[in-house]
Order: sequence, then structure tokens, then C-alpha cells
Amino acid sequence: MTNTVRETTLEKRRANIHSIFTRNGLWLWVPPMTVSFALWSRLGPAYQPEAFWQGIPPLLGFAENAFRFITIGLSAFLVFGWSTPREKLGLTAYLLGFMLYLVSYLVLISAPDGAWAMSCIGFTAPAWLPFLWITGIGLMAHDGLVAPVKWLRWSFAVCAAGFLLTHVTHASLAFASAN
Repeated sequence: MTNTVRETTLEKRRANIHSIFTRNGLWLWVPPMTVSFALWSRLGPAYQPEAFWQGIPPLLGFAENAFRFITIGLSAFLVFGWSTPREKLGLTAYLLGFMLYLVSYLVLISAPDGAWAMSCIGFTAPAWLPFLWITGIGLMAHDGLVAPVKWLRWSFAVCAAGFLLTHVTHASLAFASAN
């Protein structure tokens, strides 16, 4: 192998590593998690851990957190893009979902006694709106970090559905308990 061929191969590997790092699916969790961590404490008393977790069946809490952990973990093995029609749809779903997620927090904070915050749909919005941005992650994702793994996106989708189902159920029970 000549030096020129080795240098070209090394450059390709470096570019691939850079691409994998900068387009890793974990990055897509940073904006929503930042909103959640930054604003959760500003929500009303019913959202604070003591009240929000009161009366939640332990198995539901375990399933919710297990699905959350696995879903986020699987996204670390996905590489996202936005060049194909599916990926562009995913980007749109992600951005729209993230913006609505942020707005749901801001409305709940600015009008905690308003009709939206007092309704089941409004109270649980931070739990069901992730459906949009998580779906966006799934649509933007490629099948594997290093090599195509066909089951990875499906595993992500199944675990994400499990997380969303348990998360919305938890928030609905917390709403029922608060009212």
C-alpha cells in the first residue's frame, strides 16, 4: 500500500469518526432534556416529584424509566441525517415537536390555573408531545453507528412507544391524583 492510499484511507476514517460524533442520535436529546431540566421546577406543585410520583404503581415507574433509559441508549447508536425525504420529514417532526414541547412548558408556567393547565390534555402535554420529536429522531436515524443494523431503528421505535405509553399513563395518573 502506498503512502497516498494510506493517507486517503486515514482521511476517510477521520471524516467518518467526525460524522459519527457530530450526527450521533444522542445530540437530538439535548434540547428537549435541557427544557425539561431547566423548567420542570417552575411547574406547579402537582408536577414536583413528591406529588407527581405519589400513588404511581412501582411497576409502572420501573417500566417508564427502563424504557426511557433504553430508548435514549439506543439513540446513541443511531446516526441522523436530513437529506432524504424521510429524514426531512423527521427533521420537520422533530423541530415542530420540540417547539410545541417548549411552548407547553411555557404555557403551564405562565398560566398554572388556566383552562389548559387544568385540563387533562394540557396537564399531560409535556408527556405526550415527545411523541413528535421522538418520532422525528426515528425518521432521521440511519440504521447503525458504524455498520447498518436493520433491527436498530425498529428496536428504537418499539422502546420509544413503550416509553411514551408508560410516560403518558404516569402523567394521566398524576393528573387524576391532583384533581
